[in-house]
Amino acid sequence: MKISMLDVGQGDSIVLQTSEGFNALFDGGSTSKKNTGKYRIYSYLKYAGIRSLDYVFISHPDKDHVSGIYELIDMCDNTFEIKNIVLPDINDMQGTLSEIREAAYSAGINVLHAVSGDAVSVDNLNISCVHPCKNYNYESTNDYSAVYLISMRDFSMLMMGDAESKAEKCIIQDVKKSGGGLDPSGINVLKTGHHGSRGASSEEFIKLVKPETALISCGIDNSYGHPHKETLQRFTDAGTKVYRTDECGEIMVRVWNGSYETEVFKERKK
Repeated sequence: MKISMLDVGQGDSIVLQTSEGFNALFDGGSTSKKNTGKYRIYSYLKYAGIRSLDYVFISHPDKDHVSGIYELIDMCDNTFEIKNIVLPDINDMQGTLSEIREAAYSAGINVLHAVSGDAVSVDNLNISCVHPCKNYNYESTNDYSAVYLISMRDFSMLMMGDAESKAEKCIIQDVKKSGGGLDPSGINVLKTGHHGSRGASSEEFIKLVKPETALISCGIDNSYGHPHKETLQRFTDAGTKVYRTDECGEIMVRVWNGSYETEVFKERKK
């Protein structure tokens, strides 16, 4: 399996591809790059030989996570297809999520809604939703970001979307109650929540998931100051190796037989 965090500037887009031919996309958008779907995401898919996405997992509706999804839906034809789009299952689905659902229906794409406990299993790969829980009481779109645990044999990766402290506390509570599907020994890779903002990746949460490696997607000199120095310090204190798209460009995690390695393609000067 290879998992590629694409360089989309200030945004998020991650492609998962297995040797058995399973392909998935986690989010796809940017607020600093135009036509991200066509020129960043689709170009990578074409380069990687991906003509069909089994699943597109959308964490939440912020533009920097979904702007390119609309483009990909419009590009579906006899040479490229999206089979399923997965949205977080929330009580009041309006605005962008509703628009994406309708666009998917119009293009003949199946739409699914995920809550904690739902999972997709293919061969040795398992993708399970660990947040939000059913009837979750959220305050912002970041709160209800769908969080997914990817596991293949002994490898694990947690995809946080833009989840911040409130969502992290919910996940921590679930883990303390039932294990929440997380291995107490920790995870290999953390897709850091909300681009490394100070409100995400709390000390308590990092202690829970014990990531060996953290990936941060953010734009060069972005106006938000992502990633924040407080968050980076928490990773440093935990002994977690950090890779950032604003410094490294595309970041790829290659997984085989339970082992993994991280590759970068454009080491930039700070």
